[in-house]
Amino acid sequence: MRTYKETTEIICFTEEEAKQVIENYRKDAREKGFTIGSAGYTYKTKKAKGEIIGELWLVKMAEIFNFSTQEKITKEDVHQLSSIMGELSGKEDTLEAIGGLLNLPEDKFALLAPGVLDSYLRSLNNANTRLLFAQAINAMIQNFAQLGQKIDTLEGFSAQKKDFLKQLANGLANCISETQGIAKKYIQIPYEKCRKGVRMPEYAHIDDSGMDLYALEDYTIHPGETKLIPTGLKFAIPNGYELQIRPKSGRCLKTKLRVANTPATIDAGFRGEVCVIIENVEAPIQDITYEFDDNGHPIITSILHGADHYIHKGEKFAQLVLAEVPKANFYLVNKVMEDTERADGGFGSTGLK
Repeated sequence: MRTYKETTEIICFTEEEAKQVIENYRKDAREKGFTIGSAGYTYKTKKAKGEIIGELWLVKMAEIFNFSTQEKITKEDVHQLSSIMGELSGKEDTLEAIGGLLNLPEDKFALLAPGVLDSYLRSLNNANTRLLFAQAINAMIQNFAQLGQKIDTLEGFSAQKKDFLKQLANGLANCISETQGIAKKYIQIPYEKCRKGVRMPEYAHIDDSGMDLYALEDYTIHPGETKLIPTGLKFAIPNGYELQIRPKSGRCLKTKLRVANTPATIDAGFRGEVCVIIENVEAPIQDITYEFDDNGHPIITSILHGADHYIHKGEKFAQLVLAEVPKANFYLVNKVMEDTERADGGFGSTGLK
């Protein structure tokens, strides 16, 4: 195992920006297959005549790449690996990226292929990636399991490149077999990002009904307060469908935050930004302690106030569900039929036990 370490320095003009840069690099590290050995920032000022006239935060990070090879590793190799992994994670055309990898000389291929293959196969464990494969299953003509067997017949490829292709094909075959039948129908929904820092709704698990919505900023909701939380997203929902906003069960269990109009309906004709109405149902005043003076008048000695609740930037705070909506067509009759077991039994008609 050989290791290549590269140090990156970035100048930021706010502490929040410095924290965000480090967070983004950690996310890139997970996606592109390297690790962050160390990350931090230093506050620096520029002074004139003893007064601060400028300030900045210097971010310094150490990126570490591990390779299962004895070959000499150059800085260009590392950048090429990072670029290919970024393409394979969905940022560019996957087939073009793999083609570029296969066109490398054998020594470079031996250097880069293990990391690329590991990164790509790990990405298939992502629920949203699997759903994309499930969506494309009906359009797939090639059977990847059979493709893996046919790779040996390819001409012009070395043994190590054939082995790479077979592992890639088998990984895709396993992903497809596990996602068949999960999603029988997919609806294409155009969307627009209308704020910075938007993270798209995601399914946490492949068989989930709801997609998680992520907070754009930090929010504080006081006891008894109702607040509108923006998502930064606009949708063009097809006719015959609606998007519903529902609460997260864990947040409802552990806090007093609730989605006010559950389930909230986003109609197909709505083209504005989707926002979520969140309320803190905790009472502003929980308890009042008082004593009586000599004249029998009450004197308040303490007030127990309700607690603030928080939604932090990047947290899941609600769910988005796509639902099909049939249209109702009412028609007038002389009398609706009453020959049912319940008839006109209303509230409380079934009892409590």
